[in-house]
Amino acid sequence: METLTKQQIRQQLSTLQTWQTDTAVSTEKFRQSYFQETKTFEERFNTRFHKQVTTEYQKADADTTASGITETRHAAPKESFKEKSEKKRKEKAAKKMHPDATHISYDIQESMNYYDNHYNNSLKAMPPAIEAQCQKNRINKDILKAFSQGHRTTKKGRPTDSEEDAMKQQDLAFYSDYSSAQLERRKPHLDRIVNTILSSPVTPDLFSDAFMKSNAGGVFHCVQQLELISNIMSDPINQPYFDSLPEDTIGLLYHYRSVAPFYQDYLQKYLGSHAIDSKTGKYFPWRQGSTIYTKAESFHPSMHNLVFSLQPRWKEKFAIMHHIKSQELSEISEERKRDFDANPEGEWSQLNLTSFTDNLSFEAIASCRTLIESQPALYQKHKALVDKSYQDVYRCVDLMGDYKLAGQASATVANSFSGSLKLTAEQTYLLTLSDQKSEEAAQNAHTLFLRASSASNLISYLFDTKGKVKLSNAAIFYMEQIGYDKSYFDS
Repeated sequence: METLTKQQIRQQLSTLQTWQTDTAVSTEKFRQSYFQETKTFEERFNTRFHKQVTTEYQKADADTTASGITETRHAAPKESFKEKSEKKRKEKAAKKMHPDATHISYDIQESMNYYDNHYNNSLKAMPPAIEAQCQKNRINKDILKAFSQGHRTTKKGRPTDSEEDAMKQQDLAFYSDYSSAQLERRKPHLDRIVNTILSSPVTPDLFSDAFMKSNAGGVFHCVQQLELISNIMSDPINQPYFDSLPEDTIGLLYHYRSVAPFYQDYLQKYLGSHAIDSKTGKYFPWRQGSTIYTKAESFHPSMHNLVFSLQPRWKEKFAIMHHIKSQELSEISEERKRDFDANPEGEWSQLNLTSFTDNLSFEAIASCRTLIESQPALYQKHKALVDKSYQDVYRCVDLMGDYKLAGQASATVANSFSGSLKLTAEQTYLLTLSDQKSEEAAQNAHTLFLRASSASNLISYLFDTKGKVKLSNAAIFYMEQIGYDKSYFDS
């Protein structure tokens, strides 16, 4: 028999680096059935070789463990006389506006006024020509206000400094371009609006008294932005712009559109519970006597219900973020494959790995191929067994790429907010989803690794001429599963 050359062996092995079959089954379905077959392999192997070990965990006795340790409780800092006086002053002023209002209502209303004035300053500076253009083209001024920068002014209505004046001019340019109803002029502003929505800071954690006292106006402004993105996306003039955006970006925009009503509803109830009308940002009007005023106690904001309602939307958002990260990782992987394939004689070239790959993926296949190519005579002697084993190594490693990608993408999503000093409710939920996805991916990769390592060990044993490689139990079991037994080596 004529000895095969290295090139001939490589060519034959390359025909095994495929997912194509003689049947009409699609590649995707074949990959799924192959994984299920591998899971069955793992279950059968575990049944035969793994002993069931039950480990009992004893709970540590809290009293014993904490013996001698006294819990330290820090008392809340006492309010100073000045702070108490200020609180009373605010409470009294708020009660004059509404009987259910408190000092917290006072701070919230002050914040609402500040932000409202800040953004209205630019609208007030709108020239008559732009005003006329807005009326002619039926421009929703709420959009202009919500996505402007606003600016601070002096008592005479002028910007406080050059920086504030620059912000005013930018807002006026935005009003002019957006009210023109011309897509080309709107595009830069639509880019900014999209980026604003995608980086929205709105989360349930913002709705605490401590935060809202100083930032209620800012939260109101951000929630309004989320509400208005629906109007912007449905505007026929803007339609071509949004049609051109990547699918994942559109998916995230729809996510923020879907959560807007929940935040708006909660904000309305929260402000209402402090006697403030969310529509006007002012105290509810009231009058003693025959007129019944709106009672703050009639509003019941439930943080539990808000978070519960948002969780399905957060799950959808995680799926989109995961897909974006997967795409980024896949592009890097494909570039590495092209670099390796550019050198046909290279150790890691022409391996035809179709999934996400890392160095371990390349090395696992390449080491088996190099070993087979190094000893043509042994390859020809054991060709049927080697071919089957090599193809299983290839398919397992290639399929492992899917789960490595899922795990790494999940980790990348988690890392995007790992630097936060305190995780928000949304981030905590996303982190939980990330951990679950990573754990599932790791388990599936481990399932494939068992079959791949079994086949790889068998190849190493077949090509070992020095008697250094031992045949593992997994390799022996693998041989049985593909129709061979140990008597094969007696021939």
